[in-house]
This record gives sequence, structure tokens and C-alpha cells, in this order.
Amino acid sequence: MMNLLENLTEKQIKNFEDKLDLVEINSRKYRTIKDYKPDIIIGLSFGTTSYNDRLAQAVKDAEDYFGFGCIIAQSEIYQSYTENFNRKPIKIGNNNSKESLWKSDLTTRDVLLKTKDLLNKYAPEYNNILYVAHPAHIYRVLHDGKKLDLEGKPFIEDEIIWSDKKDIQKWTTSQNRWPLREILARVKYNLEEIF
Repeated sequence: MMNLLENLTEKQIKNFEDKLDLVEINSRKYRTIKDYKPDIIIGLSFGTTSYNDRLAQAVKDAEDYFGFGCIIAQSEIYQSYTENFNRKPIKIGNNNSKESLWKSDLTTRDVLLKTKDLLNKYAPEYNNILYVAHPAHIYRVLHDGKKLDLEGKPFIEDEIIWSDKKDIQKWTTSQNRWPLREILARVKYNLEEIF
């Protein structure tokens, strides 16, 4: 069963890699679409520990590569971004993840719903969204974004690194733990849509 789940995640990541351009920014390699022109960069956290520093750097690299845009960041990325780059993006969430095992303050879908409300209220003319997320997380981010009429393009690290072992969200710490949690999350979201 675990091999099937691992292969599912690897296959999804491989499918993205085949469709995306490899770009190098500030000596880090990313997969994205070179000629995309995002209006908005949205950074979604992964786990509760230092991996979010990597995602904050990825948001900054995306900003450097594509030019200045509006940046919306989940609270864990917001915290790292403001500390390291002396600039404040729009924050989604409260950064309660240290105390919350099951949620990083907000689920992926919660972040996207709050982002949609924000954009509809203050920037209804937005057109092009760039999602910065962990490579294993990006499939659900893009899928949920599309379902919520927030279709966007991915910006992911070429190298897959997992959260450190201290992360309380253990499913983000290894390729072996992630797929089962991901499938359960997808089932949960689909059930929520039905009921």
C-alpha cells in the first residue's frame, strides 16, 4: 500500500517536471513556466518548521524572477519573509501552527478561500496567480485553486526536501508519510463539498 501511495506522489511530481521549465534563481533551481506573467504570488506553507524558510526564499526568488507583484503568504511564510527580506506581504492566517497539530492554523483550502475573498474585495481584476508550494503539495494547491476559480501556475523547487524531523506535522517529514495524509485530505475536502 505504501509503495502505491509513494508512487502516486512521485508520479504527480514527475508530471509537473515534464511540463515546466527549469530556471535558476539566486543559485537555486525551480520548476515553473518561464514566460508567465503573474499579478499575484501566493505562498502556501508546508509543515510548521524551517521548511517554511525555504518557501519564503522561493517566494522572494519568484518575485525577483518575475518582477514585483502582489504577494500573499500563509502565516508561517509571512513570518520568515518579513524577518529575512524586510518587506511585508499580505498575511493569511495567525501562525498558531506550533500549538496546532492538525492544522497549520488554516488548511490549504481555508487559505485559498480567504485569498479569494480578499482578491474579490480588493483586486477583482487579478488575472495570473503563481503558487509557491512544496513540490508534493502543489498538486492539491493547483487542484483546489482551480475548483475555487483561483487557477494558477506552479513555482516549485526542483529538489524535493522534506520538513525536519522536529515538525509536529509528521506527514511533512518524509516521502513515506506524506501520501496517506494527502489522500485523506483529498477525501475530506471532497466529502465537505458533498455535505
